Amino acid sequence: MEIDSKSLYIQAIKLVQQKQFARANMIFQSLIKNNVTDEQIIYYYGYSLIELNEYEKALKLYRQYLSINSKEYQLLRAFCYAKMGFIDKAVNDWIKLAKDGDPTANYLLLDLKKSKDNKAFITFLKYKNACPPLPSVYAKPPVFLTAFKRLKPLSNKRSEKKLIKNHSSGKNRRLVFVVLSIIVILSGCLFIVVFQKNDNLENPAKSNIETAKEVIESRTNNNTVLKGNIESIYLYENKKAIEKDLEKGKKYLSVQDYNNALFIFNKIIYSNADEKYKRKCENLSLLLSEPLFNKLSFNPIFNEVIQNPLLYSNLFVQWKGLVFELKDELTFSIMVYSKNPIYIDGIAICKLPNSFPLFVKQQIEIFGKIISVINGNTPEILIKNIRVLYE
Repeated sequence: MEIDSKSLYIQAIKLVQQKQFARANMIFQSLIKNNVTDEQIIYYYGYSLIELNEYEKALKLYRQYLSINSKEYQLLRAFCYAKMGFIDKAVNDWIKLAKDGDPTANYLLLDLKKSKDNKAFITFLKYKNACPPLPSVYAKPPVFLTAFKRLKPLSNKRSEKKLIKNHSSGKNRRLVFVVLSIIVILSGCLFIVVFQKNDNLENPAKSNIETAKEVIESRTNNNTVLKGNIESIYLYENKKAIEKDLEKGKKYLSVQDYNNALFIFNKIIYSNADEKYKRKCENLSLLLSEPLFNKLSFNPIFNEVIQNPLLYSNLFVQWKGLVFELKDELTFSIMVYSKNPIYIDGIAICKLPNSFPLFVKQQIEIFGKIISVINGNTPEILIKNIRVLYE
């Protein structure tokens, strides 16, 4: 594996130097799948992603494999932000790095100062090198390369030939095994497709419902499971409508309007949109900063949330209510109302990060994130802030 990794690594670097970024990306992905995650590989892989305008993927890669406290990560993250159009976020990182003496950040701040406006600077960045000077290929070899060099060379030529022969035969055996595995997998897939097709012909209506269920189940996790109805999935008429919503979501993201941006991203994620649009929305949602108390430009009402739980997944709400039941030290329920405590909209379960002094029938205002909807009628809220209205 070390021999294969070494040759793949050198090949990928050559492709990057030749500006064949798409081909290089395929090799980098293969290396990472085999747990070869040296920092240099991450730098070059991220570089090629940025050159292909895959800024969200590059940002996710850096976040996953680099130390978030390192200067390299902060600089590369700022590049991604700037190229995506979020100059304010990038400038904050560059200022910190420039104060610490980083020359690249300092030069970028000077370039920004010379530009007439932010748009001109973003355009300038798009035609500039994608990221700071990359390390030399041989300056600090990856761990697997260093280990490879430490192997004692064979002085006997006959032994070397035997090693090569064994390695080649091993490769052939592996190749035969891989081909056979692929044939078995393809046969299984074909069987499933044929079986599913026959089942769909017998029950066409059932097929659509089950497909919708699979979409919902595949997009929920243990932390944010929303038990919503199939009707909550949004259906777009064409790609133009999807792209229009995506642009709207980006505009909200640029001003950090958390709820409006996330609502649109959820709308696309839980829809009939192509997978590329869904992945893009998932990546963009990672760039959102959580809103502050009394700063919501869009505050969902109770009935909207229980009717379309998927669309309101992870959105923040600021609701007034009466404490209904104290379940334990960190869990309580409230009777939510919109205008008057006499007219109750419904019950919500609240989860506290820390204990808070409460008592039944106390009138409060909660601020928190929707983490689920239980039984289709009870929102579950992760509390961020509580304000006592009346004792």
